[in-house]
Amino acid sequence: MTATGTTSLTGLLAELVVTTPEAPLAFDVVGDEIRTCTRARFGERVEAVRAELADAGIEPGQCIAVMLPNWSDALVWQFAASALGAHIIGVNTRYNTGEVAHILVAARPAVVAVAASFHGLDLIGTLRAAAHSVPEVAAPAVAVVTGPAAPVTPVDPAGFDLGDGAWLVGSGDTRGTRVPRTPH
Repeated sequence: MTATGTTSLTGLLAELVVTTPEAPLAFDVVGDEIRTCTRARFGERVEAVRAELADAGIEPGQCIAVMLPNWSDALVWQFAASALGAHIIGVNTRYNTGEVAHILVAARPAVVAVAASFHGLDLIGTLRAAAHSVPEVAAPAVAVVTGPAAPVTPVDPAGFDLGDGAWLVGSGDTRGTRVPRTPH
């Protein structure tokens, strides 16, 4: 392994983009097609999510829950959170209401990135039921991620709002969402 002077994830990514911007960094499978995400494109996606999180009010030390399948988006969120000094907790898309409620109580995420659709799972239904089962915890803002495949029908983030706002990731419009104050 070669040591570098890079001290952060965003520094590492910037170094990779400058060195070979068109090199593959991540792959997504959509149907029978493999889609390649270059280092440059990945960097653009990280910056877009970082900007949206900053606009929504994420602060250093806050937690962001990522309820996404194994898409390149999940990795994008790791880098974007790191750029703001926030941290990520993964939420398995197969978790039940009780397991998701436990994460909401234990981690107190200010934002949950949730897949708009994935294999017919009702991810927002599970998240909504979990949030309602723990009224002592501030409901997180919801960032709706469409994933590598273009949605068949337009996604309305309003249907994902748990009370503190929801937005469609990549739109650049956080719709006035302000994340709740959470412990650092």
